[in-house]
Amino acid sequence: MCPSHANTVDDFMEAARSAATKRGYASDWRDFSAWCHDVGERPLPAAPAAVGRYLAARAGDLKPSTLKRRLAAIIVAHRAAGYALDGRTPAIADVLAGIRRTLGTAPAQKEALSTEDIGLMASVQPPSLTGLRDRAVILLGFAGAFRRSELAALTTRDLLWTSDGLAVTVRRGKEDQDGTGHLKAIPFAATDTMCPVRAVRAWVLTAKLDDGPLFRRIDRHGNLFADGLSGEAVAQIVMKAIERVGRQNGWCRAEIAARKAGVAGHSLRAGLITSAARAGVAEWAIMQHTGQKQISTLRGYIRRGEMFDTSPLTGIPGWSDEGKPR
Repeated sequence: MCPSHANTVDDFMEAARSAATKRGYASDWRDFSAWCHDVGERPLPAAPAAVGRYLAARAGDLKPSTLKRRLAAIIVAHRAAGYALDGRTPAIADVLAGIRRTLGTAPAQKEALSTEDIGLMASVQPPSLTGLRDRAVILLGFAGAFRRSELAALTTRDLLWTSDGLAVTVRRGKEDQDGTGHLKAIPFAATDTMCPVRAVRAWVLTAKLDDGPLFRRIDRHGNLFADGLSGEAVAQIVMKAIERVGRQNGWCRAEIAARKAGVAGHSLRAGLITSAARAGVAEWAIMQHTGQKQISTLRGYIRRGEMFDTSPLTGIPGWSDEGKPR
């Protein structure tokens, strides 16, 4: 980034709607500035043709949706500095349109984990401090339909212990940019293996947490740190748990690799939504729990989760649950 433009990132970050967006925009702007430096272009104000070239250069590595966000960051940075950059100009818009036609726009959707998956992932955790933490992350993440960023941001003060279970306050979420907060009720499960309340309590007591981040970093030697997990760390916990399940159940390497590639932190949230829908829970109750505002978003999860239930093959003799491996 040019020294004269050092304050630009700070300026446009303040214009962003959420902390996650601020971080994303800052990262996007740094990448664009670095590219401009490498190719001899001026990042601010940038020529539309240069922005188009940048998007084309990154198309091989980034999804169209990510490129769209990169463009938004560049436009916001220009606006904050008093410059106008129109993303609809042909030098930019035509490049994006070409990328979408070539690469497609369908988002990569992660697998929704079932209650059976969650039970297995929780049961294979080792009896160590890391195992206690990861088990609590998996069970609470699923039961609360948390986004990975929400899980990572939880603190001990966000927990309210009651005789019915655990009430968890999400201070700010993707659809709660004003920070009004959202309360999630997590009841006790019938079995210890699946109970998020008991899992979180065991983690908090063993780790001796009084204040600060709920889920914290632990090194390979078992040393607990004061800083909280990142959203990416939550995703790694999910993938590591799937790998452990596979190894303990005799999956082949290809199956383990495929399952790991298909899951992420979001698989916990998607799993609760689809499991609840398949169990007949009302849509309004699911939305109240997840904090979703759009019914269309919820139904997208449900349709994906029910695709095997609604397959025409299930009505043909020989294609039923009886054929599933036990």
